[in-house]
Amino acid sequence: MKRKIKGVALIIFVCIFIIIYGFIVVNGRLPKFIKDRSYVQINYNFRPFNFTVSVGEYSFYINRKIITNLKYGSEKVMKGIHEGADSITEKASEKTKEVFNKLGIK
Repeated sequence: MKRKIKGVALIIFVCIFIIIYGFIVVNGRLPKFIKDRSYVQINYNFRPFNFTVSVGEYSFYINRKIITNLKYGSEKVMKGIHEGADSITEKASEKTKEVFNKLGIK
């Protein structure tokens, strides 16, 4: 029984994959003047790799920009963490010096 369910699931998956692939290929090969008026736009190139899906105001893309955005985003996060940690250690150092000065310890 489980083999039959797995077989049916595999067939359904393959059919859905073929439909999605066909939609992408057909939509990707439409002329530009038709794409400009369409609500859903799909563009793809293999060299350099670029896959873009635009639906109204939203866009989903897979290309080199993703790696660049991840790089800049992670650098920004790390810089923010570093600056936050620096300010906290500065405050802790100042408070420690104040306490030692009040106690007369140098």
